[in-house]
Amino acid sequence: MKDLLALCCLLVVTTATLCARGHDSTFCDGRDVILAMEARYAGQWYPAVRIKQRVAYFEDGAETRDEVWTEMLQIPGRVRSTIGDPDSGNCEIARNDSVFLFRRGNLIESRRAVHGILLLGFDVYRQDPTKTFAQLREAGYDLDLVHESLWKGKPAYVVGAEAGDDSSSQFWIEKERLVLVRLLTKGARTGRRFEVELNDIKPLAGGWIATELRFLNGGLPRIIETYLEFGVPVAVPPRTFDTAPFTVVRF
Repeated sequence: MKDLLALCCLLVVTTATLCARGHDSTFCDGRDVILAMEARYAGQWYPAVRIKQRVAYFEDGAETRDEVWTEMLQIPGRVRSTIGDPDSGNCEIARNDSVFLFRRGNLIESRRAVHGILLLGFDVYRQDPTKTFAQLREAGYDLDLVHESLWKGKPAYVVGAEAGDDSSSQFWIEKERLVLVRLLTKGARTGRRFEVELNDIKPLAGGWIATELRFLNGGLPRIIETYLEFGVPVAVPPRTFDTAPFTVVRF
């Protein structure tokens, strides 16, 4: 009986040590963070959002050009980004973990890719956490690793890396609101590491939305998205996310 009791105590201590090793997190792993995010906003998060944004492009830290994009998100899993005038036929559609690029109404590229911002900024709150786990693993995040850090003065959970590791794919979740504030990952096409900062987070219909996204490479901006308008639509137009054939959709 003494041996059994000692073994039970050892298991409890070992589990606690594994959860706390190398960090002060209240979560044992990244799955716990995802579960907490989904539970916090279950049944509350908005089902769709329309966004109009200015997209500025940079080279060597200097802005070179800009565009206006209009986006429709249907959560979970779908986003259509119209570049400029809808009649131009220039748009990008993401759905079912695949991305389709159109120029002048012609499909120029399609590829399988987990849309990290869509997944962690929106979908996580409106889908089964087990699906989120699978998508994050496919995208290259190590859900066994989590620690706590500070991001712009606020406590954050960091999933996918040990403390001090800035090279591994990882995502940062603000502790207070359980929202995505930073993403470090590799480009699906180039394989190059890049960073995304999600700033100026504002409340929206039972959830939150980051209204400035900064895409950085080596600390310098490559793209900055600034939201000019955003809101929950009354309805998502039919065929918004159709890819064959291409259809002009206004929203």
